[in-house]
Amino acid sequence: IVKNKENIKKMKYLVTSLILALMFVSTISKAQTAVDFTANDCSSTSHNLFTELDAGKIIVIAWVMPCGPCTPPALSAYTEVQNYASSNPGTVKFYIVDDYANTSCATLTTWANSNGITAPDAIFSNASINMSDYGSAGMPKFVILGGSSHSVFFNQNDGLDVNNFNAGISNALTTVGIFEVSSNNISLSVAPNPVLNSATKIAYTLEAFSLIQIDIINALGQKVKTILNKEQNAGTHEFLLNTSEYPTGIYKLLINNSGRTNTAKLIISE
Repeated sequence: IVKNKENIKKMKYLVTSLILALMFVSTISKAQTAVDFTANDCSSTSHNLFTELDAGKIIVIAWVMPCGPCTPPALSAYTEVQNYASSNPGTVKFYIVDDYANTSCATLTTWANSNGITAPDAIFSNASINMSDYGSAGMPKFVILGGSSHSVFFNQNDGLDVNNFNAGISNALTTVGIFEVSSNNISLSVAPNPVLNSATKIAYTLEAFSLIQIDIINALGQKVKTILNKEQNAGTHEFLLNTSEYPTGIYKLLINNSGRTNTAKLIISE
């Protein structure tokens, strides 16, 4: 009898371990592979996720309530997606999704517009787009999806790690065979970046004598300052930018060379 009880205990242990292992595998699977949906957005446009991914699109989904704490991370994610538009127009899509599809489209749209998210690619209040497909819920929650394998390149709850978020987009672009290289032949680099000691080196290369303008753009898309506006000869140029006068945050450097432009991210840390 004692031996039978021990065998039963062992069997229960093995069954429990097997169930936990299957749950773990299921969770990892959800975290690594996108889950298809077909849903109408707030403009009554139908979207099929796998069709868009198979067409080479990178889909960023931001679940919001909406809520106050959701705003800064959602705006940062939206701004980063916008930054990719110059070199990859129409490739990276930003979708706002209500967390449990219990907020009206009008409320979602008003919230987005009033917080600087003025042109998302789509807004949804549709239960077909379920954040539980990607592990635990969180406000806000972000995922980056891409590739014909329908992979998940980023998954974060309750905030946004901008560096990892951008790495996720870059990896997704590489996977679908798109490289973040501007076709305007103006190189632009920033180092060190993030800026830690109040100064960073800006470097760029010109193909011919031309008028150059470099502006600093904030996260809202507003020009903060023109840091260079002069005619220069062909070749490589560089200068130090003093960042001590700017608040910490994420900015964009915009270089304009006779109508041709390029951008580079500038992160100012404490």
